[in-house]
Amino acid sequence: MVIDYAKKGVEFIRKYPGILSSLILIVLIPLALYANVQFTIDQFDANINTIVRGKAFLTEKVLDTFMFEYVERPDLKDKIREVIESNPEITAIEVLTQKDKELVSAVSIVREHKNLSNQTVQALETAGLLAWQNNEATGFLSTDNDVRQWNVVKPFYDNQNEKVGLVRLTISLQETDAARNMAIRNSYTIMVFAVLLVIILVINHTRFVKFSVSLSKLREVDKMKDEFISMAAHELKTPVVVMKGYAEILQQSAVHLTEEQKMDRLKAIVSYADNLMSLISDILDVSRIEQNRLVLDVRDESPYEVIKEVVDTIQLSAEQKGLVVAYEDKTQLEPAILSIDTKRLRQIMINLVGNAIKYTEKGTIRIGTRIDKMHKRFIISVEDSGLGMSAEAQRSLFQKFYRVKTEHTESIAGTGLGLWITKALCEAMGGVISVESMEGVGSKFIIALPLKKGEGEAI
Repeated sequence: MVIDYAKKGVEFIRKYPGILSSLILIVLIPLALYANVQFTIDQFDANINTIVRGKAFLTEKVLDTFMFEYVERPDLKDKIREVIESNPEITAIEVLTQKDKELVSAVSIVREHKNLSNQTVQALETAGLLAWQNNEATGFLSTDNDVRQWNVVKPFYDNQNEKVGLVRLTISLQETDAARNMAIRNSYTIMVFAVLLVIILVINHTRFVKFSVSLSKLREVDKMKDEFISMAAHELKTPVVVMKGYAEILQQSAVHLTEEQKMDRLKAIVSYADNLMSLISDILDVSRIEQNRLVLDVRDESPYEVIKEVVDTIQLSAEQKGLVVAYEDKTQLEPAILSIDTKRLRQIMINLVGNAIKYTEKGTIRIGTRIDKMHKRFIISVEDSGLGMSAEAQRSLFQKFYRVKTEHTESIAGTGLGLWITKALCEAMGGVISVESMEGVGSKFIIALPLKKGEGEAI
């Protein structure tokens, strides 16, 4: 399933290469937005942490300026409480003083419902020992109840610059983290909306590409239709004019013409009438196929009789042009039964062999048959040594109204419907048609029709 979708996607991109830039934008724009969001968040975190850390150290410096004055006074606790109440982000302040060479808690105030975890308390004690020994402030981050906190421990001194105690300060990052999370949500929301907007724009662009391609195809089809109408008018007019001319000759000079001359002119009229009927039949077939009104009279038949009949029919036309027709009847060697409409198979063979004669100046027309036992198919090939065609022409060969246009084919009459009809008839009988060709070397058309069930094994 995934591989099928991938193949369809690759095929779509090949068909509409303009969509590739849009797909690149779908990837690059979200990546750029995501990178920008991550960069902004990282910068925000860094700035917030710097600000909070700076504020923590600043608060401890403020405490340090009056600590030695109040440390022995009974209103120290009130002073500390005043500091906490005026700074809502401060979670806890503890003052430790040295007594008998040991640090003893003098004041410890923790904001209501903000009790510190044992892990944080132990970390503060460890940081206190380091700060006391190194004579410098120490800070670290901790998390209590999913709330980040910045902790600072700093020694303070008396007037003689002697250490007299430690201040432990904990500042909550709850409000800054809430602001950070809101900024992140907003950034990701904007990113998602931007990505959706890009996807919508790409979808619209895809539609525009399809519309553009469709418009281009419509113009191409209109052009081909115009050319077809011009060719059809010419093809219709020519036999009518010729038939009219021969009929007038017969009418005006019937008494002066020999029986042989009369027969020659009547044969010419019949021949041109056949050509006219063939063209009209092609136009009607196109209409039936496009409207799904083509009815096949499918029966279990051997294809060899039809192929031989067509070969015998076109033999004279090929000989008149100096061409050799090579065909080996394998009715007895490789008997085969197909579920086919013999009338339509005859039409297919006449189209292919007729084209081979039309586009071959000299050489041989080879009609071959074989049985593909592995895939249970009957293969018919029509190979010529004619003009051949380019790879580009082969891609458009089975399109309606398409004709290979070169200096060698300008004088060759045709409507561009024969191969389109041939392909449609092959597919209607469950078969496929393909072509192998090289300019100046010749072309080989290959038809593969399914054998009647069981035929492949019996051969």
